[in-house]
Amino acid sequence: MPLCFALFVLAVGTFWPALHGSFLTNDDYSYVQNNPHVNSGLEWENILWAFTSVGYDNWHPLTWLSHMTDVELYGMNPWGHHLTSVLIHAFNTVLVFLVFRRMTGAHWPSLFAAAIFGLHPLRAESVAWICERKDVLSTMFWLLAMWAYVRYAEELRITNGRTKHFYGLTVLYFTLGLMSKSMLVTLPFVLLLLDYWPLKRWQTQSQRRLILEKVPFFLLTAAVGAVAYVAQHRGGAMQEMVNLPLTDRFENALSSYIRYLGKLFWPENLCCYYPHPVHLPMALVLLAGAILAGVSLFAWAIRSQLPYISVGWFWFVGTLVPVIGLVQLGSAALADRYSYIPSIGICLLVVWALCDLASRWRIGTTFLSLFGVATVIACVLLTRHQTGFWKDDMTMWSRAVAVTQNNFVAHDGLGNSLIGTNPNQALAEFQEAVNINPNCATAQRDLAFFSFEMNHWDEGIAAFRKYLQLNPNDELNRSPLVNILLTKGQIGERVYKAVVASHLNPNSYQPLNNLAWLLATLPDAEIRNGSEAIRLAQRACELTDYKVTACIGTLAAAYAEAGRFEDAVATAQKACDLAIQKNETNLLQENQELLELYRSHKPYHEALPIVPQ
Repeated sequence: MPLCFALFVLAVGTFWPALHGSFLTNDDYSYVQNNPHVNSGLEWENILWAFTSVGYDNWHPLTWLSHMTDVELYGMNPWGHHLTSVLIHAFNTVLVFLVFRRMTGAHWPSLFAAAIFGLHPLRAESVAWICERKDVLSTMFWLLAMWAYVRYAEELRITNGRTKHFYGLTVLYFTLGLMSKSMLVTLPFVLLLLDYWPLKRWQTQSQRRLILEKVPFFLLTAAVGAVAYVAQHRGGAMQEMVNLPLTDRFENALSSYIRYLGKLFWPENLCCYYPHPVHLPMALVLLAGAILAGVSLFAWAIRSQLPYISVGWFWFVGTLVPVIGLVQLGSAALADRYSYIPSIGICLLVVWALCDLASRWRIGTTFLSLFGVATVIACVLLTRHQTGFWKDDMTMWSRAVAVTQNNFVAHDGLGNSLIGTNPNQALAEFQEAVNINPNCATAQRDLAFFSFEMNHWDEGIAAFRKYLQLNPNDELNRSPLVNILLTKGQIGERVYKAVVASHLNPNSYQPLNNLAWLLATLPDAEIRNGSEAIRLAQRACELTDYKVTACIGTLAAAYAEAGRFEDAVATAQKACDLAIQKNETNLLQENQELLELYRSHKPYHEALPIVPQ
């Protein structure tokens, strides 16, 4: 227990700088800050949403519940959300130690492997990025499932298969893990590896039984894998690289395996985003393929003599399969967070190999002890340094720009982080992003909107036209504001900001509500669009479960602009009732006045609209 406590404290101390980090606009905003189902805490409606939603490219109800619990505990203070992730990761580090020791009976090697896993700089992204809670949470259940499975194997030896409660516990933990992140679909294959070594069940039981024993796990894997595929497809995660040929994806997958290994052994130039190379030199691809195939053949050939090498290597190779890029999710070549579970296999392989070598050398134990201490110290120092790069958006994207080449995503992200402090540099970053990749729709959009903000209308219009060409199905193509923007080259400040805000934050109710209000109430008939206002207002109401008075009032105004006065009256009455219930005196008076207007079959138009907040 003292060693477990020391390992836990060391992991917490290593990642303590994460508590000084803020929410990042790179997903933290939509996951937590501006997600009404999360930022309102553990309400029954939110819990139901967590289990039924496949939004945000994932189905992970337990991850949502963990974020909601953080809101209940810490409110919207980011340090608390970071603290939860740090504590879970520290617990995972201890679990690796306990599971390895239980499986192998090797005390110090298990401790060394756990320390390398838990303190490695590659862990920074999973721990210090709030929206990657799913990494640390799902791995906690993965490790608990492994512990239960080891106990099940022990139970079988003792009782000759008469009791199975640890088997049920393994299935339960696996299910909970899948409900935290679908990447756990590879666990059944890892359990088969553990059956070979160190549990050595392949030698005492039939292979057929061992495989049949995993059928419930494979069924869960298939079900959750299908749900994850649908969620990713609907969320658009597969759209950015949808035209990338399979050959290019295969080439990147081969090289990524080697790059992950390189980062494990020499964690240099780590960052939040690695651009996809699209085309790689054939010599490099062939070399990567030769290394991967060679090591795999070697590991298979020595599986009887050195089983830990086979198990560790195939753990690493197999658990990376869902995220290696054969099915392209997003536009990145690889990501540090994807190494969270696979790296455990390499830690197992390396530590046991070192211990094996040390046992054959007279002073091997002393050397290995010194090497282990030095490695742990180096990991702590490097990881604390790497964690600092996740402090805020500017730091995160500046790091990515500094350590990668042709990283248009990083330049675009840095541009957004500089808007409030250095607008000229922000514009330069957007320009650099589109120079690197003119077909990046997001960069063209950001360049267009910020060019308008800086009164660079010609450049903004050119970028905006390019963006609409790249996204012909974008909602902006249907907005009456687009033609005004493209033909007149200027637009009212409030309208412009509403368009930008609603488009940059499609899952935030406030920007949608503001734009809907403008489309329903502006005096310029060329801009007003009742049907579009209804669509936006309904979306805002859905995001807030019809619990925000301003959104319901906006929907009423939209109905009135579209000539649907009966709906306008009924909806305005709902707004009044909700205002009374919530004691919103000002909104009650405004909606009562609007209600009378709609009863006389008149829409509400105002020269200087008061946009509900």
